[in-house]
Amino acid sequence: MRIITNRSITSCWNKYSDAKSSLAVWEERMCETKFTNHETLKCVFPNADYIPNQFFKHLTIFNIKGNEYRLAADVFFNSGHVFIKWFGKHADYEKVDFKQISNNGFRLC
Repeated sequence: MRIITNRSITSCWNKYSDAKSSLAVWEERMCETKFTNHETLKCVFPNADYIPNQFFKHLTIFNIKGNEYRLAADVFFNSGHVFIKWFGKHADYEKVDFKQISNNGFRLC
């Protein structure tokens, strides 16, 4: 998979330095695997959750650092692209309605 763009991960770990190693592991696993669908993604990320949302192809929520943080990404299985849309603490994740939010409503870090 190809993360568009890796700068988004860097900006996240600059803001949340305690999540840097966990984000690096997530990035490495995403980049070294070509997922074909959500089931293959869950083989590597068993706690990944698909969130139905009309504005995104396949909005997926990942637990980072033992669920202390959450990362939302739009995954394009056909092209292998991953767009990071949101990253933050789990408490902040609870405040966002990921089923309704549009692309303009996201804030990264």
